[in-house]
Amino acid sequence: MYDFEAYLDKAKIYSAIKDLTFENVHVPISVSVDDTLNEQPTHLCERDPKVFIEKFMNELQSRASQLRAAVKTQYLPVDVDMLPKKQQQNIQDWCTQVPVLRFNSGKYDLNLIKQYFVEKLSDTCTKVKALSGAKS
Repeated sequence: MYDFEAYLDKAKIYSAIKDLTFENVHVPISVSVDDTLNEQPTHLCERDPKVFIEKFMNELQSRASQLRAAVKTQYLPVDVDMLPKKQQQNIQDWCTQVPVLRFNSGKYDLNLIKQYFVEKLSDTCTKVKALSGAKS
C-alpha cells in the first residue's frame, strides 16, 4: 500500500484557456510504501517528479518480488508438477498476483502522478507500449 504527498509549485503558472489560469500545480514530492511482509515502511522523497516516480516504481517492484517469493514458498504445493498444465498455470498465476492498495488514490494520488507514472509504465511494460502506439 502507498500514500503520496505533494507541494504546490507556484512557479508553474499556466493558462489552460483564455479565462482559466492555474496559479500553482500540485507536484508529487513524497510517498510512503508498506506491505504485509516487511516490518518497516519505505519513505521516498524527491524534488524531480520523474526521478521520484522511478524510485517509487522500483520500490513497488522490489517489494512485489519479495512477496511473490514468500507466497510461492508458503503456498505452492510441493507436487504441483503432478497437476494438469492448466491447473499448474492457474496456481502460478495466483502466486504471482500482488494487489496494490492505496489511500484516497482514486481521487488524488493517481491524478497526482498520472503524467509521470504512465510515461514510466510505458517504458517498462510492453502491453502499455503496444496500446499507446495504437491508432484510434
